[in-house]
Amino acid sequence: MSDMLTKWISDVLAERYGQRPLAVDIRRGYMSDTATVETEERRRILKVFGRGAQGAARVRFGLELQAFLAAKGYPTPKLIPALDGRPFVEKGGRLCALFEFAEGQIHTPGNVGQLRAAARMLATFHDLASQFQPSEPVDWPPMADAVFAAKRA
Repeated sequence: MSDMLTKWISDVLAERYGQRPLAVDIRRGYMSDTATVETEERRRILKVFGRGAQGAARVRFGLELQAFLAAKGYPTPKLIPALDGRPFVEKGGRLCALFEFAEGQIHTPGNVGQLRAAARMLATFHDLASQFQPSEPVDWPPMADAVFAAKRA
């Protein structure tokens, strides 16, 4: 399956984003798959939605929330639009979005300063997210149902 997904990702990047992947590392998830992609320019992240109860409205919601957070100064990976300007693309019934790779830090167990910083960032995220108004309403299923549905997919 991962060879098929790798080819699908390579095709999407070439056709929809004009980027040629040199290497693809896929991490499978319950609600989406995440591919770290090395291109000729730099490292990117391609998020592939659709393994669970994701649809275009939910993907749009997430991308709008991310843009809202970035506009408020919250650090988020920058979205890279497709060649046609759209924030996400569809191919073969799957939706995906491309982002700049964001460097991060691995947590050091027992590092209280890192835990405090993470807690402050999480609190800021919740404060900002509570102000967000999506462009269209999204009907979210209870989280447990969504997770179980994704596991069955």
